[in-house]
Amino acid sequence: PETAIESQMNLSRQRVWSVIAVLLILFWCITGYNIWSKCKKDRLIFALGYSEAQTVFENQRLARSLDAARQLEETQTNFVSNMSHEIRTPINAIMGMNEMILRECQDTKIRGYALNVKHVPGILLSLVNEVLDFSKIKAGKMELCLAEYDFSELLKSIITVVQGKIDQKELAFMVH
Repeated sequence: PETAIESQMNLSRQRVWSVIAVLLILFWCITGYNIWSKCKKDRLIFALGYSEAQTVFENQRLARSLDAARQLEETQTNFVSNMSHEIRTPINAIMGMNEMILRECQDTKIRGYALNVKHVPGILLSLVNEVLDFSKIKAGKMELCLAEYDFSELLKSIITVVQGKIDQKELAFMVH
């Protein structure tokens, strides 16, 4: 704890510094005005030059940031395009192998598994295509086309994919 004497000394120091600060401000006000009025023009020119240099520097910084953002966007687009291709290849292989199992296997249990799996790779492939579509939209290269689909098959695919989680959580999923 601070003693009364130490507290008085700290208060005295603060008062001395306050007085010194006030005297310095007064001195600057008295003498500084004359100096300022004489150098006003030079200071204004310097300030304008500094402001211009600062603007040029800021514009250069913004241009570098814009270039970096464009390069990042191009890199992202290339990455998505390459990865979608890399993911599609194994999905297509799974679909092909599953078709072979369905065509050649006589065991009903294995055929049942293969039938359950039949729609999953197609759903994964559609997800990859959707990710690729987002990159096409971003690049302004998206083309729309009308296509027919079987709603009952779509619903069956969705149920097949989520059925495991539904059973695991002991939920009921009904379609009417």
